[in-house]
Amino acid sequence: MRVLYIGQSGPLNRELHKALKEECDLTILSNQSISNSVLSKLTNDYDTVVLGGRKINLESFSLIRTKSSDYKFLSTFKYEGYRDSYQLEKEVLETELSKMKVSLLKIPFIKEMLPEKVRKMLAGKKVNENYQYYISMTSIQAISNVLNKKDESLNVQKIGIHTSKFESLMIRFFHYLYRKGTLLDSRATLNTIKIIEKTTTSLLKLDLVSAVFIGVMK
Repeated sequence: MRVLYIGQSGPLNRELHKALKEECDLTILSNQSISNSVLSKLTNDYDTVVLGGRKINLESFSLIRTKSSDYKFLSTFKYEGYRDSYQLEKEVLETELSKMKVSLLKIPFIKEMLPEKVRKMLAGKKVNENYQYYISMTSIQAISNVLNKKDESLNVQKIGIHTSKFESLMIRFFHYLYRKGTLLDSRATLNTIKIIEKTTTSLLKLDLVSAVFIGVMK
């Protein structure tokens, strides 16, 4: 199994490099290093090309189109109906890459890389509690299994989170704001909402991640 991984820095990329090196013949390039001279030295028979950079230069991407028939873009998991500015930016890029027949791997929270606030939210879980909200979670190994073609789809768990009544109210309020901002398709509006959310949760000392990373149980 031969994998060309575009994306050298960042915690997630480094963890995936380690996982894939144990199971694949892995070649790693940074986004900045993509050029005709560099690519001319590479083989054209990679089983998979992973696009792992935070941002993908579409012009540079066109240079690697002959390296494989299977391309996967590591994007961010999104819940239905609401986005923040970063997710909206990713969505625009996803649309362009989809036109080029690139598969999208939408990654939620990762078990081995949980933010401290998520750990605290999970610590409040109670047995047999009916949860109103949840987060989605996967693992480094699950992502690696898709990239090296052991699995066809990403294994994602839905995990209920404990929230107080006031925290639930805050989540609903910011879900509403993000939905409005998403409908407006305005990054400026979404950035403003994010600032308000961060300021509010900080002032009120709430251990909540952004509402865009929290789903509603149905």
